[in-house]
Amino acid sequence: SIYAYSCALVAKHGEDMQRDDSFTVAYNPKKLLLPERIGKEAAQKAIRRLGARTISSTRCPVLFSPEVSKGLISAFVGAISGGRLYRKASFLLNSRGKKVFPDWMMIDERPHLRGALNSAPFDVEGLCHGF
Repeated sequence: SIYAYSCALVAKHGEDMQRDDSFTVAYNPKKLLLPERIGKEAAQKAIRRLGARTISSTRCPVLFSPEVSKGLISAFVGAISGGRLYRKASFLLNSRGKKVFPDWMMIDERPHLRGALNSAPFDVEGLCHGF
């Protein structure tokens, strides 16, 4: 079983309205974040969106939120999948051997962490990994 709950809120200031959300998910319900924290995070995120404006095009360092970072990694994984490459539907088509990420970035897959989301006690060949 998997347990989760979420909160979506709308913030309003004058005519400006913005929406955002927050959520928690775990295999063990005792590991879920407190509802008060989820509500507060959703409210803070929606309020931060109020008064947003665009900036001129420029080159500058960017810090992504964890939610956005996860989406960027998912886009990368999708772009290197065999199906997308075969259909020539990848933004990384013909990029073999080219550097994609900076030297400091590392993607580490650890699918056998006890109790972690998307972990599994068995590998694809049915071998147990000590759960």
